[in-house]
Amino acid sequence: SDSTITSNLNLEITARQNSDSTITSNLNLEVTARQNSDSTITSNLNLEISARLDADSTLQSNINAIFQGDKSFRLKSIVGTTLTIEAGFMLTASGTEFRLASDLAYPLASYSVDGDYYVCLDLLSFDSSTPTNVNGRIVYDVTAANILLLSIPVNYSRYAPLGTVERVAGTWVNQQTIAKFRHEDVVLGADASLEYSMPFTAISSVGSAGQIKAGHILTTLSFPSTLSATQYSYYNLTSINDGTSNARNLTNNGTILFNGIDILGNTSGCASLNGSSQWFSTTSSFFNPGNNDFTCGGWFKPTTYTSGLQTLFGQWSAIGNLSFMVRLTAAGMLEVYASSDGTTTAFATLNPLVTSGWMHVVMRYSTGLSTLEIF
Repeated sequence: SDSTITSNLNLEITARQNSDSTITSNLNLEVTARQNSDSTITSNLNLEISARLDADSTLQSNINAIFQGDKSFRLKSIVGTTLTIEAGFMLTASGTEFRLASDLAYPLASYSVDGDYYVCLDLLSFDSSTPTNVNGRIVYDVTAANILLLSIPVNYSRYAPLGTVERVAGTWVNQQTIAKFRHEDVVLGADASLEYSMPFTAISSVGSAGQIKAGHILTTLSFPSTLSATQYSYYNLTSINDGTSNARNLTNNGTILFNGIDILGNTSGCASLNGSSQWFSTTSSFFNPGNNDFTCGGWFKPTTYTSGLQTLFGQWSAIGNLSFMVRLTAAGMLEVYASSDGTTTAFATLNPLVTSGWMHVVMRYSTGLSTLEIF
């Protein structure tokens, strides 16, 4: 009552000392900041000083929740057959960023079998999408068409899991959020305390255990949904069997062993050929596409170059029955051959494949453009 000390610390801080009392506030830990005559904001300077109150903005509260991204892409609720996914942003491990501009009502009615499901973003569904610039960030807007439910373990190279749901006796229950790198909308560079970061992730080389540089083990989910089940076959080459229900199995010529280390570092995960007297073949008419669009390819790892020619894949036997072929020369160069009439041929020579390293080679033929492309 006999003394008053008034100090202005950006807002207005008052500390009062009476003859019979000690200082009521420790300025280092607890500062009472008064915004106006009818309201106060209590802030712990050591913990929450980064919360910014501007004349033209409201307090962006709960910094910890915003930084951790507890709200974005959260599986918010299930009512009947509608799953609500909360608006916000999500960053995948590959660095691609996605946005839900508003809460999304996702229909579950088309899934009629009881069981546990992964709720996933289908990353391939964004191949033809155009990204949006949001506060300097390049993001892809998400709609219900980009989301699907999977009842099998997730193929992380194609799907980004958001969470899980369960259907019990026809009723949808137990939504759980598992997505990482979720965060709220902030202005980068302006609200530094609210910005997010990604932890370091080891990429490793193709062929190493745990690598995320490229590639995945093929499943039926690896192919576009626009293809019918009969329009493709794939071979992971742990056996001669077609991975699809079409059963276009290969013939093993020369007793090829399936004891190679595959692109993910798995032992006995692929075929190991000797480069001279071993090959796979098939008599299926599916591999005689004629003058129709088709694509073929795979992962290859040359360990050495031989004096002869090594075919990677093709339909190329005798004059009069020539179509296409991709092969390696003795110098390791990649050669592409094609024939439009079964007899006359044209070819191009491309860069060599490196030895002792995995390389992905794909050939695509387009009827309308009459082009043969190598990737």
